[in-house]
Amino acid sequence: LRAGERIVLNERAINTENGFSAEHDDLPPRFFQESGSGDATLHIPPLDRSAFLSARDNYYQVRGCDSHGIPTVEACTDLGIEPPYPDSS
Repeated sequence: LRAGERIVLNERAINTENGFSAEHDDLPPRFFQESGSGDATLHIPPLDRSAFLSARDNYYQVRGCDSHGIPTVEACTDLGIEPPYPDSS
């Protein structure tokens, strides 16, 4: 389990260093505006945007990231990986 935690957090750290943040952990607007497709007996309502954002925030917290999806120094240190540093140029 710990190796899996390191893998996920390291992937997020690499993504952070490449300019990715919470705005990239989103869904297209249509997911919140249009019903999903299925067969005639299955109704898939649009997702609730606030519930989605709340779930995303909870995921970040569980994974050791800040509210922008960036791994925290504490979580990185605990898992023995190098913390990311966003490009300051």
